Amino acid sequence: MPLIATMLTQSCFLKVQTLRRLPARRLCQLHYKPKNMRKLVIIFTILISVEGYSQISLDFHSLVPFLRTVKLSNTVTKYSQDFNDAYSIAEFTLYNLNGTIYKTIYLPPNPYPSSIVYYISNISTSLFDHDSTTIEYLITYACDSSGYGFHQIQVIREDGTVLLNEPKADVYYWPSNFDNASIYNTEEGAKLKLYCYFANGVNNGTKVFSLPGDVPTSVNENQSASNINALIYPNPNDGSFFVKISSNHPVISTIDLLSSNGKLLDTFKSSNSTIQENYPELVNGMYFLHIKTEKTGSIKKMIIQK
Repeated sequence: MPLIATMLTQSCFLKVQTLRRLPARRLCQLHYKPKNMRKLVIIFTILISVEGYSQISLDFHSLVPFLRTVKLSNTVTKYSQDFNDAYSIAEFTLYNLNGTIYKTIYLPPNPYPSSIVYYISNISTSLFDHDSTTIEYLITYACDSSGYGFHQIQVIREDGTVLLNEPKADVYYWPSNFDNASIYNTEEGAKLKLYCYFANGVNNGTKVFSLPGDVPTSVNENQSASNINALIYPNPNDGSFFVKISSNHPVISTIDLLSSNGKLLDTFKSSNSTIQENYPELVNGMYFLHIKTEKTGSIKKMIIQK
């Protein structure tokens, strides 16, 4: 039955396309023939059904593997690349809701030669000062190459001005204005964000769709209440590492180990605890840990260095 329905739909669609190309005079001639009139009614009914069947539309398909939704203010939503364990990045890019580039922001030099960018969060135009024309962000540096030694916190304006500098400090809980939910509200309406893969498991970027309705407030509240915090150490490592999971509520996390191009290598589970994993077969390079719960998720970057 599905095959027959598909064939009928395709046949009617071709008739509709042919009908669209007819001149007005020819349409009028068809109108006065009872048999053709019945065909016109059927075809126009199908035309309305086919074109009105789905109100979900594709906004864009980006090759950036893991786009995050970020609120610059209460009324401005953008997308950004993932920042978990950013390490040696020198800049980051923000994207508009249609996928075009909004702005690229260049980071100032690291505070110490051995320090690495560990986390970037709270990218905002309204949080750290009263100038809504500039972007500020909070950055966590790991001040040794292990990635889990002492940290340094800075709040930085997009022009490189340091608004806050706290050496040997850390945030109690990684703050973020990233929305990790797949479905979320924006100033342009509700959106659906999907991470896509090829048949061989290699990442195929991010797709964002516009939805016709709105996300209930309770859904957003439940998702934001279940943010998870994950720490990988040591990082870099030789294939043997610990994963420490913590969240606002007890959760069971599924963790996907991905290659640098997004191919799934392995999957394991963890609760609100520290687990040890050992992958001696991994070669040197960059990997991702995609940590997922029922309501939210997080992407962590890991370096294998033997």
